[in-house]
Amino acid sequence: MSAKSVLVYDLTANKTIYKKNESTRLPMASLTKIMTAIISLENKKEDNKYVVSDNDLVGEDSMGVSVGETFSLKELLYGLMLPSGNDAAEVLANNFPSGREGFIQAMNSKAEALGLTNTHFDNPSGLQGDGIQYTTVSDLLVMTRYALSNHPEFADIVSSVEYTIPETNTHKAYELYNETNLLKTYA
Repeated sequence: MSAKSVLVYDLTANKTIYKKNESTRLPMASLTKIMTAIISLENKKEDNKYVVSDNDLVGEDSMGVSVGETFSLKELLYGLMLPSGNDAAEVLANNFPSGREGFIQAMNSKAEALGLTNTHFDNPSGLQGDGIQYTTVSDLLVMTRYALSNHPEFADIVSSVEYTIPETNTHKAYELYNETNLLKTYA
């Protein structure tokens, strides 16, 4: 096993199968988007309108949004999780009532509430170079289990191989494909 840290957990039996350095702090990259989804689902905008600004167009992995488009939360969550859209993460954060900084503060507050003592967020996408972010595989398990058990829509999204967002009068059409190879290769 060449990975620096590993945790294999059976969600059905509720038991650890294998672990190695499960408390080692490491960069979490796009796994950050799990917490981004949690915060977005727990702080839905009343009007369900999320507007794209110039500041939202970051990173290589993207949903492909354009400045001025408006999306629903559901549409952005598919764009966040399937293609690992950094742009979708930024749209969600920048449309938070207290802005991007408030969103990041909410991410860290939620981590604390979940007992994730070895997790810290500096941005909503996981892009390296935008602050220092870290977690452990043990904390990732807690965060993921929380998202799956408390937000059925999250479970539906992450188990989708593809998703089509039809064109509306507020945005173009999108064909989104899940970048997680396990969905296509593991029954």
